[in-house]
Amino acid sequence: MSKTIKGIILTLIAAVCWGLSGVAGEALMKSGDISSEWLVPVRLLSAGALLMTHQAIVHKRHIFDVFKSGRDIIDLAVYSLCGIMLCQYTYFFTIERSNAGTATVLQYVAPVFIMAYTCLKEKRYPRFSETICICLAMAGVFLIATNGNLNNLAISPTALAVGLLSAVTVAIYSLQPVRLLKRFSPLYLLAWAFVVGGIVLAVMFEVWQYSPELDFQKLCLLAVTSVVGSICGYGLYLSGLKLIGSTKACLIGSAEPVAAALFSAMFIGTSFSGLDIIGFAMIISTVVIITLVN
Repeated sequence: MSKTIKGIILTLIAAVCWGLSGVAGEALMKSGDISSEWLVPVRLLSAGALLMTHQAIVHKRHIFDVFKSGRDIIDLAVYSLCGIMLCQYTYFFTIERSNAGTATVLQYVAPVFIMAYTCLKEKRYPRFSETICICLAMAGVFLIATNGNLNNLAISPTALAVGLLSAVTVAIYSLQPVRLLKRFSPLYLLAWAFVVGGIVLAVMFEVWQYSPELDFQKLCLLAVTSVVGSICGYGLYLSGLKLIGSTKACLIGSAEPVAAALFSAMFIGTSFSGLDIIGFAMIISTVVIITLVN
């Protein structure tokens, strides 16, 4: 099997894992006694503990190598807090206040933010194709937020704002760890990012104050969000990204909102209007255009 084919398969499976994880998280939060403030730090810490145990066995005395360089420490802190931690929290917060399909599609405005950052960095105006993508993304967000009615928001302003913020965090975790990935393995970085982000959120939200009732079904859903979504999703995506590059990985990753919307409709009964579907298609098309043109 060629590296390209392997990378495509890994990235596609990662997208499906993320979509399933979002729906599992939605089901947990709809249970009534679990919030994003409890779910996200517990999810990060449980996934981080599993990964860190594995990495400690693999790397042994080298497990703390990322802390030997000041620049590596700063990069890891930015990746852990502004990338992974904020991405996870804003994503599940948006799910809590809307649904997994909508939250996931809003995250896929991220390529537009990456494009805007590139234009600023290169000190140039957007190209014609990039301008088209910006217009499509804005129109897609408008349809999802209003269903075409300017006098009424289909989702809360808070969910919309935080959903778009989650797209910014996706841009951060896609761009920021490039240098670290040349020095450390994807799973090694994820282990530390999950642990650092989980500890910070746990302290911020005082998770020990929560006492949700966890039956077998909820534990299974929590395992899906922690193992399937965090470890499998991020691990497979970073592994695929190393093989096929960020451009192709971003395109294939656009299967995630499709998977999330399908799983949400199948398992939770979430319904989407025709205008929602058009909005989804507009945002996802920006990923395709940016990838094909570049």
